[in-house]
Amino acid sequence: MAKKEAKTGTPLNDLIDGKSFRNSVAHERTDIFREMVMYNESIKNDLARARQLSDEDPVRMKSLRIEAIGGVISKFGPAGSMETAALIDIMLSYRNIEAFNEMVDFIRQMPRDVFETVMVQEQFAFVLNRNGNKADPVDEGMIRQAEEALRKVEKWGKASSETYGIWGRIHKDRFDKAWLAGREDEARVHLKNALKCYKKGFESDPRDAYPGVNYISCLELSGERELALRFLPAVESAVKAKMKRKTPDYWDYATLLELAVIENNLAEAQKSLRKAKPLAVESWMLATTRANLERIINFRKSRGEAPGPFMITNL
Repeated sequence: MAKKEAKTGTPLNDLIDGKSFRNSVAHERTDIFREMVMYNESIKNDLARARQLSDEDPVRMKSLRIEAIGGVISKFGPAGSMETAALIDIMLSYRNIEAFNEMVDFIRQMPRDVFETVMVQEQFAFVLNRNGNKADPVDEGMIRQAEEALRKVEKWGKASSETYGIWGRIHKDRFDKAWLAGREDEARVHLKNALKCYKKGFESDPRDAYPGVNYISCLELSGERELALRFLPAVESAVKAKMKRKTPDYWDYATLLELAVIENNLAEAQKSLRKAKPLAVESWMLATTRANLERIINFRKSRGEAPGPFMITNL
């Protein structure tokens, strides 16, 4: 069993077990974890150094970072003897550097009492879906296991905007695959399921723009433009409220960009893009936004609609 120094009601326990902490939005729990939870400073500092290792070759840099995190585990482990906060930081460190295979392997090694927490189950679902979709061929068993983890959180009565946001992404990925394969009827079923999850997520916490913007995007894809525009101001308000609470990041402006494109507001789209670009510290960030906007524009074209004034080449 992992050492459990945190008691009920502490920041650690609240953050990992799905309770609201300091009025935080569910998906912000992983962002505020390191600043709110105190634990072994040596482990925390070693992990920070591991995440920041640099090399001109991106592949080598990632390998160095993975090796350094593994060194922390060897130095302070095994996992079963480490305090809960250290286990969570290692899990999130693997996610930060996109070491997704190592992340899922580490989660499987966690003691049962830590594994069976809301944050870990949500992150487990996230990484299983990601790895399952990247496998060749796609690993449907892994994706179903991701859904089982989220269903477990829902059964516990602790499903949040984060839970449903991850669940919506699972259905959205299935939708993309089916549509690209020409299985249009199947794709529409997956799109409806994604809509249900994202709507649940936004309704469970209207401050969380992530499920909100995805709900609006899915409405746009399904041709329900009027409903999408009706929800849009609420999601825009959620983004701007978050930007007042915290320093704006790439995803804040990317969300405003996507909303502006859906609204056909060229001036706002260009304004958000100008602010987003300097904050895109990784190329995949802009690539993700580009894919989202291309999907919207292509579906408009498939319905015989005008694609809108925003040009994807701007990205």
